[in-house]
Amino acid sequence: MILVIFTLPNSAAWALNSQLPESGQPARSAEPQIPNWEPPLDPNYSMWENVPVTYDPHNGAVKQGRFPECKTCLPDETDYNKPENPPGWPETATVKVITQWPSGDETECSGMLVDSAVIVTAGHCVFSFKPALCEGESSCWCSDLQVFLKYQQEGEQQSGYTQLLSWTAWTENRDFRYDLAGVKLEHPLGNAVGWLGFGYNNDKQGQFFPTAGFEYTSYPADPGSEITQWSGNFTTIEEHHFFSDGLSAYGQGGAGAHSNENSHIIFSVLSHLTVDTPSQTGHTRITPDKFYALRDWIQGSIKDKNFMIFMPYFKD
Repeated sequence: MILVIFTLPNSAAWALNSQLPESGQPARSAEPQIPNWEPPLDPNYSMWENVPVTYDPHNGAVKQGRFPECKTCLPDETDYNKPENPPGWPETATVKVITQWPSGDETECSGMLVDSAVIVTAGHCVFSFKPALCEGESSCWCSDLQVFLKYQQEGEQQSGYTQLLSWTAWTENRDFRYDLAGVKLEHPLGNAVGWLGFGYNNDKQGQFFPTAGFEYTSYPADPGSEITQWSGNFTTIEEHHFFSDGLSAYGQGGAGAHSNENSHIIFSVLSHLTVDTPSQTGHTRITPDKFYALRDWIQGSIKDKNFMIFMPYFKD
């Protein structure tokens, strides 16, 4: 594996000026896969209406049980255990996501293994609000999705998916606070390379996120592009978002940002581009409700509200 590391002045976010790949069969979408930020469809959509939603080709979209929003009822941060780092980790746990839509177009994203057969990525990588991708419909789930480990490298592995997870705040209301998705894989790609944990930190004292260093690895969509790494600091911290200065490239959407000072736990995924000056990249933050939904979904019982400690990474 070749890892290209970009050294950035003053921890600024990396901006890659890339061109979209040329059309092929199936065609790549003419729309960038990292969307510019747009307001939610319904500003009056209540967070009390928001629930996790699963999707698979056999059962379609199924709304799941709500999770408590009471932050005082939950630990302030995730418990986790850090294992020995396998060779090349955490870069080796980065995956390429190629999504096919009802229109026949394909788009590209990145993601990160968080279990032997589960990745996290952005919600817009599995559910789109682009009518051009949805055969004229206003929104749609993907028609197929393929995940690649060591993409276009020696030892490449590939897997389809069995089930997707997102939130109705995204699928019904285009709310970028919930532009997050989980993907269960047909094959346990993580057994070969390991995986990262994911978690949350309420950071009530405001001391962790403003100073912690973060990094993510991803696959820009330029033909011949190799896996790349960004490292730096989030410049703006919000309840559901982090922001970093500069713009990210097509293909990097869904990359999991993890703290390189705190056991490489994923705290957010790369979501969207803002249109403010200076331009910024938005990262959807993993909050307690998102964490527990993802954790219980991975464990096979999404309606289980048992707050057991989540122990990610490796099986015995």
